[in-house]
Amino acid sequence: MRIPRQDDNGHLRMRRFSLLTDVKHFAGWSKCVVGGELMDVAEDCTNSNKQYNGASKSSFAQRMAASYLRKIRHIFPKKKRLEDHYQIKEKLGVGFSSTVFKGIQKSTGEEVALKIFHKANLTPQTQEDLNAERDILCRYGGHKGVITLKDVFEDSKRVILVMKGGSLFDIVQKKRRLCEKSACHVIREMLETLAFLHSKGIVHRDIKLENILCHSEGEEGRIKICDFAFARQIYGGTLNVLCGSPAYVAPEVLRGEGYGRGVDVWSLGVVLYILLSGSPPFHGDGVEVMMARIAEGVVVYPSCWSSVSNLARDLVSHMLQSDPLQRITPQEALHHPWFLVHSEVYNPSSVEYPIRKNLLYSSQKGNNH
Repeated sequence: MRIPRQDDNGHLRMRRFSLLTDVKHFAGWSKCVVGGELMDVAEDCTNSNKQYNGASKSSFAQRMAASYLRKIRHIFPKKKRLEDHYQIKEKLGVGFSSTVFKGIQKSTGEEVALKIFHKANLTPQTQEDLNAERDILCRYGGHKGVITLKDVFEDSKRVILVMKGGSLFDIVQKKRRLCEKSACHVIREMLETLAFLHSKGIVHRDIKLENILCHSEGEEGRIKICDFAFARQIYGGTLNVLCGSPAYVAPEVLRGEGYGRGVDVWSLGVVLYILLSGSPPFHGDGVEVMMARIAEGVVVYPSCWSSVSNLARDLVSHMLQSDPLQRITPQEALHHPWFLVHSEVYNPSSVEYPIRKNLLYSSQKGNNH
């Protein structure tokens, strides 16, 4: 875990702690931070010139740190055995740096996902991924659209993140495709969560069906994003590392260009395409062929799209815009008429579409083959 603090010159420095560092060690730092959260709060209070009841800024920040840490003690690694609290069931998937298993909490019977990192396999890059995921979940796991980190365990060989389970991917596999109303519910909640994350400077970089969880029976349960291993927080500027899942990666990433938050919108556009049609927009004989088609950014709509509305197709086209500067943003997408059509309070006379007018429906032409 990384703790930012100011040095004597006023610059932020990062000090790394073992995941097993006792909680009390954190509370002694002035401007003590868990994933950046406390520093934000302390600086906000400082900037607003609030009174600290006679306490110094340093002691005020320490009290805030202690209070915050009491609230999140459950996510610090436990010096006890995972197997004493959870049953490990079947393997759900294998990621770049971890393996995910289904788990059952013994005390409640609740189904969870156990994301296991084996220390012997951790490289400096995968250690950074683990730290990034844990930091982001510590900060934003309380948001309705971000998976909750229930528990963290660590032993001599493993680090285990315990999270709630459920998968939209399983639903799509069973149903092949979703009706527009159900797909609308999924994408609306995903866009709301992306808008929140992007407002915090966070780019997820691996949006795909497998990383979208549905927390209840049926496709209209609570939708949450999981797997933040590739996520990074940026404050202006761009990212350059090639990462993500091949079928969902944005063309600017493959072209080697600097990229930003727009890659998440592209990936979610791929998800929407799959939900409505049952197949991905880009495929071919081998990964290289698929990648070449993604880099070209030409989206086609085969005959199975004949039963899909023009509004749904229009939103897909705006999300799968190959030029990231012209691609729709999450905030803009949430005002698309497709969502109003499937709203319980839909009124045709109230439809407004406050985004680039020259793009409206333009992508429909010539894409019906």
